[in-house]
Amino acid sequence: MDKVVFITGGSTGIGNACVHKFHNEGYKVAFMDINQEEGQKIANNLKDVLFIAGDTKNKEDIKNAVARALEKFGNFDVISLNAGIHRCNTILDISDEELDLIIQTNIYGYVNTMRIAIPHMKKEGGSIVINASDQCFVGKPNSFAYGLTKGALGQITKSLSLDLA
Repeated sequence: MDKVVFITGGSTGIGNACVHKFHNEGYKVAFMDINQEEGQKIANNLKDVLFIAGDTKNKEDIKNAVARALEKFGNFDVISLNAGIHRCNTILDISDEELDLIIQTNIYGYVNTMRIAIPHMKKEGGSIVINASDQCFVGKPNSFAYGLTKGALGQITKSLSLDLA
């Protein structure tokens, strides 16, 4: 049976590497990203790859992406979460708006994607790949909000490993 992966943030960076790696390993790939131009280019060049434009900060975009992926491929074996943003800042210079944007993208984007996609994973089990960062463990200068969100993802991963085992 075909293996299927649902990926967020697949147009650039690590998410893009995930799209290509899973594709090269024989997976059918559905991925969402806010970068429509790059996402469509990738999908046009790879067989069995579906691109869905969407923003992980928006639950309706996630629901739409999951529904379209399920319509095309029928299930998920793997959910790979990569959509995120990094901005250089400290606790003293970050605005409330920027902090909210980073938290909404890097935490709520992951959490909402999992809440929506996990119920559709194969009954036989599946895998969740959370792309966090070394900042789960190590603080870095000028990386207040990013480090905060990546530390949270580390704890989310630990909780999921217990709750979904």
